[in-house]
Amino acid sequence: ITETGAPLVRLKTAAGPSNPIPVLLTDLPISATPMDTKWDAPRPLVLPVAACGLLAKENETHRYRFRAVKGRGYAFEVGARQYDSRTDPVLSIHNPGGGEIAMNDDTLGQDPRIEWTAPSDGEFDLAVRDLHRRGGPNFTYVLSARESGPDFTVRCDDDKAKISSALDELKEA
Repeated sequence: ITETGAPLVRLKTAAGPSNPIPVLLTDLPISATPMDTKWDAPRPLVLPVAACGLLAKENETHRYRFRAVKGRGYAFEVGARQYDSRTDPVLSIHNPGGGEIAMNDDTLGQDPRIEWTAPSDGEFDLAVRDLHRRGGPNFTYVLSARESGPDFTVRCDDDKAKISSALDELKEA
């Protein structure tokens, strides 16, 4: 497998192969938090990163702190439902004073995504929680965080596509 995404894979077990399960493949560095860790303070994130988490208890919210640069774009998304997790994730961004400045519940099917431009230099927090405040052993997620930028490039041979001259002709008409 060479593509990123979540292909279905059968795991080898003592009882034979498992049912197909999605396995996330990413080009981002991975950060995993031990399950017995308390979430009293935000965890530092160095972008780009894919942070793995488990909402083990009801009403649990995971907070991550990252450094942003004014005017730069950032993309944050939580993968959960698309990987068969029970989590119905909500993603939010908070300013240094704790105020919510962006929030999303469902963008990618039932998983959230936020594309955001930093209003100032400084540290900001990301928060991940379950919409219904549930938790347990099947409430896993992956938070992907990176600077955003163009995700495509347009190329054309100028001898085949005369866009500018077609526009000029329309202006003259």
